[in-house]
Amino acid sequence: AYNQILQILNSVWDTGLGVAMQDLLHCIRRNTQWYRNDYCLETVRHVKTTPVLFLWMTVMALVTYHVPDAAYAIGFHIPSVQQFHVLDLAYVLTRFMDRYIRAGNYNRFNIQSFSFKLDTDGTYGLLLFDRKLRTVFKRA
Repeated sequence: AYNQILQILNSVWDTGLGVAMQDLLHCIRRNTQWYRNDYCLETVRHVKTTPVLFLWMTVMALVTYHVPDAAYAIGFHIPSVQQFHVLDLAYVLTRFMDRYIRAGNYNRFNIQSFSFKLDTDGTYGLLLFDRKLRTVFKRA
């Protein structure tokens, strides 16, 4: 599922937010029925109002070892109730890709690696990006 999630995130611009979000929901919640994945007015309102904290840094400032092709790191926390963790995560990740490709003059960057944890108080994660995120990173 890891490579499939990576492929979905790196193709958000091509497939569109709606398709990418549905594909991502399917991949992330594949092994559980606990999390909501219904795309209705209630869930759309929820994900659009869920706060998120992004921490922007260089990979060199974060790790002491070499991560191939990764130059920038974005840490995140999405506080939410447990049943919405997967919806919030899918929305935040797909929206991040769409929003910051636009903000970076349509310079398409790619996620090289990622990690996330669905915890009781929300979702925590780290995204590692290639050098093409530079334009957006400088503005953050």
